Amino acid sequence: MFHTALVFTGIAVDLPGATPARFPQRMEEIVEDVIKRWVGALSAEVEGDLIGLSQGSRGSEILFLEICRDLGLETRMVLPAEPRSFVAASVAGTTAGDWPDRFETLWDAHAATERETRVEDPALRLVEAARSLATNLRLLTYADAPLPVEAMVTAAGGAADRIDAALLLTRFREAGL
Repeated sequence: MFHTALVFTGIAVDLPGATPARFPQRMEEIVEDVIKRWVGALSAEVEGDLIGLSQGSRGSEILFLEICRDLGLETRMVLPAEPRSFVAASVAGTTAGDWPDRFETLWDAHAATERETRVEDPALRLVEAARSLATNLRLLTYADAPLPVEAMVTAAGGAADRIDAALLLTRFREAGL
């Protein structure tokens, strides 16, 4: 049993021509840095006794899983569909970022017991899995508004934190990047 399970969900990198922009590909390094600082601080707080759970959509969710891997943390993946369908719907579609290959690398690194597919309500399943794996439950989102999963986590006795994607995008633009 882990001390803390960290469920992560976030917005995907924008598809070409998306309006309004929510997560332009050129923000990848900044978003990665913000998530890395947050996860690193929590990991240090619990002395690495942390497991991360996410789906693995392109953008912030893949970044989260890669960060956990790089920090030596265990992770679990929960998908609403088989990987091929999930990649077509939630990972592919951009010309930059190499998201499908990055997803495949993460997926293949998980044993069959560390990943689930065809989950009807992935947000609920992530919360249930987190509760079964750890004493404490935390949620981190990269979003521009509250998400329904926040209510699920707080109802399950966990804490929810949000990296404000709209504010980060505004600051990114103000910096002329």
